[in-house]
Amino acid sequence: MVYSFKFEKLPEIASAYSNIRKTVWETLDAQNMLIFILEGSCSMEIDSKTYIVKEGESFFVPKNKIYRRSPVNDQYCNMLYIHF
Repeated sequence: MVYSFKFEKLPEIASAYSNIRKTVWETLDAQNMLIFILEGSCSMEIDSKTYIVKEGESFFVPKNKIYRRSPVNDQYCNMLYIHF
């Protein structure tokens, strides 16, 4: 999945936080979201496609889009979320 953006200015960051999870989570967010994987790996499902996102990689979730995050091999995933 590839997205291209044209920015006249940098987007306003609504919130940013990190967490460590080993749970399944499915939701949608009213804001765009960029998820950076700090440690481990996560399975991200969006539009019926599954992506394994590993340490050092990032994953973009468009606003109002349902996504599902799951652990890989029942291991923890340390993530940084940026909502904009």
